[in-house]
Amino acid sequence: MPCSLGDDQMIDETETVLFARSGAVAIITLNRPEQRNAVNGTLAEELRKAVIRFESDASLRVAILTGQGRTFCAGMDLAAFLEGQGDAILFGEGRFAGFVDAERSKPIIAAVEGAAIAGGMELTLACDMIVAGTSAYFGLPEVAVGIFPVAGGAFRLARKIPPAKAMQVCLTAQRISAQEGLAFGLVNELVPDGEALTKAMILAECIARNASRAVEAAYTINRRVALKNEAEMWALSEELWGPSQVQLTHLRVLRPSKRNANLCGQTKRQIHEASKSGLSSPQVLGHF
Repeated sequence: MPCSLGDDQMIDETETVLFARSGAVAIITLNRPEQRNAVNGTLAEELRKAVIRFESDASLRVAILTGQGRTFCAGMDLAAFLEGQGDAILFGEGRFAGFVDAERSKPIIAAVEGAAIAGGMELTLACDMIVAGTSAYFGLPEVAVGIFPVAGGAFRLARKIPPAKAMQVCLTAQRISAQEGLAFGLVNELVPDGEALTKAMILAECIARNASRAVEAAYTINRRVALKNEAEMWALSEELWGPSQVQLTHLRVLRPSKRNANLCGQTKRQIHEASKSGLSSPQVLGHF
């Protein structure tokens, strides 16, 4: 749960995203705690605007992305997807959540408490550094319900951790603990639960104290390396997503009939496996 940042913070609140500042640091908070900060169309648009606000303010040097409540982000809100918000959530400006492929020139640190799964993990992979509480965990459980990580996870994870481990995570839907994330190099700092935002602020302030032009140059080079060949990977992901999303719409089936009994039985097994992989009932299928 995000902590207080001191008397100098100024908070502007929207329905789904909070934007605050402390000195040269922006704090962007996903604010749908009752939905485990799942991304719907509104949140995607507000997060996109928050990133633009951060980028356009020359007095802000670093941003922190965090989540309100006990979960960082449980990914896409499936109910919103089924209501027709899929394009806004996944393929609007900046792609998923208006964030994972946003144009940026300044560093963003993810402060993670609790679960960062599916699209939630892909948000962390789009950040430049990760600070995590000891009970935090990460995962890409999409394959357990017949889809795949379309928001960058399928190719970015292999750039952050050993490729063989990334392959295992993507194909088995197994989750990564914060401790494993630190060992693999996914997580920069591991802290006691409840202190991720505090540590992220310390890291951000350390960056902000350094010479702005030097930081900008070093960041530009590092980011260009990190994003190398991504255009090709995005194109491939979106090409393969078409057949995958058909399976996602099947998850709407609630009552078995002779025609869909086998599908419902399969879906129940997938829900069970996804739950074991990191998603918690009753919202297992609510967030990808």
